[in-house]
Amino acid sequence: MDNRALTRAFRLAAQLLELHGENPFKIRAYEGTASALEALSFPVADVERTGLPDRTGLSKTAAAKVAEMLDTGSFEELDRLLATTPPGVVELLKIKGIGPKKIRSLWKDLGIEDGAQLRTAAENDEVSKLKGFGQKTQQSILDALDFTDQSRGKLLYPQGEELAHELLARLEAAPGTERA
Repeated sequence: MDNRALTRAFRLAAQLLELHGENPFKIRAYEGTASALEALSFPVADVERTGLPDRTGLSKTAAAKVAEMLDTGSFEELDRLLATTPPGVVELLKIKGIGPKKIRSLWKDLGIEDGAQLRTAAENDEVSKLKGFGQKTQQSILDALDFTDQSRGKLLYPQGEELAHELLARLEAAPGTERA
């Protein structure tokens, strides 16, 4: 597991904590862990598990969660949060410009649990009637949903390049391959 995947997991945990209205200090701790991982210039997976706090500057608690993530692909808190959050609501977190607090309002007040329901509610002018929302926010949500729909299935160049290198390595390792 690379540093980017670890960073994404800890950012997701922070967003889910905020979505569920958990302790703000805990949220900041997860965001801090994500930022610390993002700033590292070496792969965390290469570090001896017991040396994580010293080499990465993470607290012992955060380092233990990183080690758990490296060993199992997840950590207990993230699993708990994902189990208590509908998958569609987790997908809403990926929509640009809509943060966890707004998604919590949409989820709890309007019962919106996916992008299709959000689009319908915005098109029916239900979103703008919520506290903290307005016509401008509602239009921004519709624009963000349009952008997300247009971007579906597309990759950023660095992601595509990484996949291409992985494919090339597999082709070169395949028996009988003369040239790739």
